[in-house]
Amino acid sequence: MKKTILLLLILTLIIGVFTSCQKKHFNIDDEISSSPIEDTNADTVGNTSESNEGSSATEKNNEDRLGEINFYPEGAELGFEAISYFSWNGDGKFNVRHSENLGVQEYIDDHVVSTIDVEFFGRVYTFDYEITANLSTSDQTVHVYKLPGSSITKVMVDAQDGKIIEYVSMPFDNNLITEQQYQNFIQDFIDAFYESKYDISKYEYSCSTYFYHTDENSFSNDSVPYFKTIESNELLGRYTFLYRKFIEGIETNEQIAITFFDDSISFEVLDFGYVEDTFNQVIPTLENLEPYIQEYFKSIIKPEYKISEIAVTKYSLFVKDKTPHVLATVEMKITKLNSTNQWDIDVEEVAQIVCKLVEEE
Repeated sequence: MKKTILLLLILTLIIGVFTSCQKKHFNIDDEISSSPIEDTNADTVGNTSESNEGSSATEKNNEDRLGEINFYPEGAELGFEAISYFSWNGDGKFNVRHSENLGVQEYIDDHVVSTIDVEFFGRVYTFDYEITANLSTSDQTVHVYKLPGSSITKVMVDAQDGKIIEYVSMPFDNNLITEQQYQNFIQDFIDAFYESKYDISKYEYSCSTYFYHTDENSFSNDSVPYFKTIESNELLGRYTFLYRKFIEGIETNEQIAITFFDDSISFEVLDFGYVEDTFNQVIPTLENLEPYIQEYFKSIIKPEYKISEIAVTKYSLFVKDKTPHVLATVEMKITKLNSTNQWDIDVEEVAQIVCKLVEEE
């Protein structure tokens, strides 16, 4: 099954060019908002107001963190509303077009510092501002910077607190061998780059290995959902280590993801301030969501098709526009009516649908 599209959406924020004359140098734990960029409103992307209304970037960031809140009045009747869906195979079978982009907004922010220097393992890299984006499955805004001369090396900076939340394909001399060595390195990395903020023991751990088989006559690739020691006739493609945050057994979009290649590393931290009570109005309502999703897809299927089986296989929780949302992975079998072609009978389809929590009238 495909991975969730949360990471793919974030990693596609790579278009646009902008030039300016400002420059900033900071170390791995610096905040952009602590520099003179404060005067150019870097903490509130897209807001051209000259007044800060008496609150600093840090205060606003803390204010926007979710904490212990109720999204709807106590005792309210709650349900779900479908926002969009994505289908890898069955898009042509539905009356409503799928959405590959769950609301990502990309734009150029004229107030963002154009060039930043980033120290990474003792070496300083200069990045150029590329684009700003409001992410699809959160209320987080990021500034994307690219390394000149590279099409893949980037950093993504939280627009509110100035922290780097993602390093993409940064140069890295990988001398690690065992799974324990990788895990130790990840913990040290978090301690150094994120001031020991994250306790990865509280996350659900997984690892996958992508590698290549080589011999005199062939070259092929393969992957396994665990840490694999690379053999003499194999080449490492990448190791991906994933630390996911769950609340009451349900996955959220908060996670730490690290990918190691032979000569580079990508590191992502998604932290939206969720606490145990963030989804306390959502989780009890999930029992009503699967029947709703089933009926939704049945209602938009084209007349020449029929859904014979449908089930939700996975939920993921997130907050967008101050509203709880659920990303559900759905597997179904679809049959084309009056067709004798075996390829049209009980075709397996996989879709993902986003539903938001709403107060029913």
